[in-house]
Amino acid sequence: MRDKLNRFIDNLNGQFVEVSYRDAIYQCLDLVYNWVFVLDFPKATIQHQYAYEVFTQASDFTREYFDIIPNRTETIPQEGDIVVWNKTSSNIAGHIAIVIEATQTKMKVFEQNSPLGTNAHISDKTYTNCLGFLRPKFKAVGGVPQYLSTLLQEAGLKIDEEASIRAFWEKAKKYDEDTKALRTQLVTANESLSNKSTELSNEIAKVDSLQATVDELTEKLNKKGSELDSITSEKIRLEIQNEDLIKKLDEAEAKIDELQEGYPLKTYSWITRFKSLFGL
Repeated sequence: MRDKLNRFIDNLNGQFVEVSYRDAIYQCLDLVYNWVFVLDFPKATIQHQYAYEVFTQASDFTREYFDIIPNRTETIPQEGDIVVWNKTSSNIAGHIAIVIEATQTKMKVFEQNSPLGTNAHISDKTYTNCLGFLRPKFKAVGGVPQYLSTLLQEAGLKIDEEASIRAFWEKAKKYDEDTKALRTQLVTANESLSNKSTELSNEIAKVDSLQATVDELTEKLNKKGSELDSITSEKIRLEIQNEDLIKKLDEAEAKIDELQEGYPLKTYSWITRFKSLFGL
């Protein structure tokens, strides 16, 4: 019972649970209906409009599946018991929950819609206004375990309908086999996805490496471009300087030509050699 109750709480704790009546959703009874399903009991064993009626109007059908235990001073409920509180002037429905553990003065329960509008949760309760408890029975009915009888009833089957039961069983086996096959396919798909992810990571690493190389070469190219720009600028400067020098030499040669008659021939020869030296 403890393991079953723990799994039940783990699955639903913090959730809003709805079972049957969409016009009044997330009631305390909805959570307890789910607990009844987990016990493999029919919903009809506790189905009523108001929570308090689960105890006050417990039927013979209810008593086939539950011991009805009134709340007395010496009564301590057990884990898995269904606890029912009476209606009050401010709460016409009463309340219902599942007992987790209890002492003679208080209980820890799993409940919903208390306070009003809350989801499934664990809380502490007292015995004030408590009507009593429904304790699940587990016994064979007509030589058939009660849980099996309940499962067959919920599936619309009877114990003496062998052909229908076998067909139902074969469907269940096929569903289980199909589920296993799908799980195998899922594992294979996940492995393939993992391999593809690894390949993608490797390709991304290669691209990153190539990009780093491109960035390095681009930086070198930019540096060489700057150096070339400097050389070009220097060449242009020297060409301008050379043109200025030629211009000045031409002007000097013109003056020499004017004064040539009064200067020795060797002076003229020196200027000619100078121009030859600089390719002018």
